[in-house]
Amino acid sequence: PVLTVCLFVKFLKSKPGAAMVEMGDGFAVDRALTCLNTNSYLFDQQLNVCVSKQKVIVPGQSFEMEDGSCSFKDFSNNRNNRFTNMKQAAKNRIQKPNNMLHFFSAPPTITEEIFYQISDELEVKKPKSIIFFSGKSKSLPSPPLC
Repeated sequence: PVLTVCLFVKFLKSKPGAAMVEMGDGFAVDRALTCLNTNSYLFDQQLNVCVSKQKVIVPGQSFEMEDGSCSFKDFSNNRNNRFTNMKQAAKNRIQKPNNMLHFFSAPPTITEEIFYQISDELEVKKPKSIIFFSGKSKSLPSPPLC
């Protein structure tokens, strides 16, 4: 199995709204191109993903962006990077962008009404439907096949 890792992200000063992303290997690049070049939008901007001539991102060339954040971010050791080892990577389900939100570790008291309230507070479209799945339970042994 191959790990698919996003190592670094760098926003470009010379081209506002554009960023470079350094991936861990060629497989990761191909997967990003396949999954994100599908009429995908992020913050009301259409994504255009292509391969750069530049092979690596140089961290020393960062600058402060309009919102005060740094234009460079290292994700190689980030605890939220789901591809840092083979065990974590094997659990991932790679999907193209879609309208479905999967969430985990929500409090057991979560309700549809809470989701609708959060949507109102954030001024985002309310979900059409919400399906809650019960937590993992110990499975019973399967009956023998005849």
